[in-house]
Order: sequence, then structure tokens, then C-alpha cells
Amino acid sequence: GTSAAGKNRKSKIENQKLVNGFSLVEIIVGVVVVGIAFATLAVTLANMEGRFAVAETSLRATTLAQSYIELVRCNRFDENYSPPWSISLGPEEAGESDYDDIDDYAGYSNFSIEKFPGYSVSLRVFYVNPTISWEDSVGSQTNFKRIIATVSHSELESLSISTLMSSRYDVQ
Repeated sequence: GTSAAGKNRKSKIENQKLVNGFSLVEIIVGVVVVGIAFATLAVTLANMEGRFAVAETSLRATTLAQSYIELVRCNRFDENYSPPWSISLGPEEAGESDYDDIDDYAGYSNFSIEKFPGYSVSLRVFYVNPTISWEDSVGSQTNFKRIIATVSHSELESLSISTLMSSRYDVQ
């Protein structure tokens, strides 16, 4: 029969094979699993990079639109200091550096913004009547003007933000 020493030796050899050795099939399966994991990770990282780029472009567009809204808001309501307000909207001054009221920016466009290459902005300013609709132009003078800043970029849909400005006269 088989001696006890022979059984122990055979058992040690089998244990060493399980601990120290991998079969060729096990190695191939391991390499395939690791390869699939790396490929999945690479695709995920590429998608994240694209999403981060879109998010950054959107954030810059929003910041640019808000900056233009604030630029316009820093001016007085109208060329006239009290009613009746200007009938026609648009600049009365010779140049942008002389704009002094909100409606000077009506129809304004900038397609070459130094610190925002690839972006363009356009502004609309018009009278609104909030009791009817603050979104649509009423075509006649009221104590409210709506300012809309629209920013465009080749990698985004146009983004618009707006605000409503009051003259402070007879506002209820």
C-alpha cells in the first residue's frame, strides 16, 4: 500500500500546484477580464472628458451672458430722466463707450470677444407690460424694459438669459 509519507508528499505537491501555478486557460481568462475592464474605463474617461468640455463651455456662455446683462443694468433706464420715455430704442451715442441708458444696447452684437474666443453675444431690449406679459414686446413705452442676452458658440445651442428693469416711476 501507500505509506503515510507518500500520501503527505503527494498532498504537498497538489497544494503547491494550486498555490503557485496557474494554468494557461486561467491566465488567458485573467488577461481578457483585465483588458475588458481597462477598455470600459477608457471609454468612460473619454465620455467624461467630453461632458466636462461641454459643461465648461456652457458655464463660460452663462458667465458671459450674465456679464452683459450686468453691463446693461449699470446704465439708467432711459435717455430721458423721467417719462415720457424714448419712443425708439437703440443707441443715440456715437460709440459703445458712450452708451448711457439701457436701450442703447437694443440690437447690440459682438462676434469677436477677446477673452472668450469662439463665443458671440447679441442683446435685445424692449418695452414690456408685466400685467399682460413680461416676455413679449408691447411696442409702446411702459415703465418696464426687458433685456435678453443671447450667447452662441459652435459647440452649443444658443443660451439666453433675461432680466426685467423698472423705471422706478409708477411701478406697482
